[in-house]
Amino acid sequence: MSRQQVLDLVARLDTGWQGWVRHAGVEEACARVALWLAHGGALWLDSPGAAGKSLLLRLVHEAEPRTALCVPRPAEDLLRHWLACAQGRSHWMLDLSGMRVPRAVALAGFHLMERARAAGAHMLVAVRREALDHAPPELASRVRAMPHVVLGPPDDEALARILREELRRRQWDAPPALVRALLEHAPRRLDAQIELLDALDKAALRERVRVTKAWVLRKLAAMLPPARGDERA
Repeated sequence: MSRQQVLDLVARLDTGWQGWVRHAGVEEACARVALWLAHGGALWLDSPGAAGKSLLLRLVHEAEPRTALCVPRPAEDLLRHWLACAQGRSHWMLDLSGMRVPRAVALAGFHLMERARAAGAHMLVAVRREALDHAPPELASRVRAMPHVVLGPPDDEALARILREELRRRQWDAPPALVRALLEHAPRRLDAQIELLDALDKAALRERVRVTKAWVLRKLAAMLPPARGDERA
């Protein structure tokens, strides 16, 4: 009697990427990304709004040297830049998060996916479904054919935890009063909060100051009128 070959499916399914805040809408995505890292293939991360896809990809890239993270940037030849980033890596991640994808970026993304297939690399794309509705059909049809997982937006409690992790990543103080002030001075959406932190970062560079809680609170008071405490954007 011949013995049936046993396939070795033991794999390190690590979903503990440092700084990744888990909430109800992302648990399945964490598991699917871990499977993609272990077994390869293709994966499409979607979300109805800002849900932390870019943060997740950045943290996975920092933890996994075999990954390449390709993000839009001003470049004369964006595809060439992405291919340089992906050289020697087995898992390619393309981050097209946001409401819309410019045509030139979308076409570069399509050609990157073609190159990944030719190179035998594994491909993950983060893009919202509604962005594909306005993207060139070359990219849209290719992404829609990929295995699909949807991330939900964080609730207020998860958003506060994400902000604390993001403040620590930027080496800022993260006392509860500062997190509360951020939530009160911008819509309680992840994209709006990250945009506010980026604006504060740029202001600190212009003024050549060290970011402290007192400085941030002064800038918040000057930059934006306080929102009503019961606002939920």
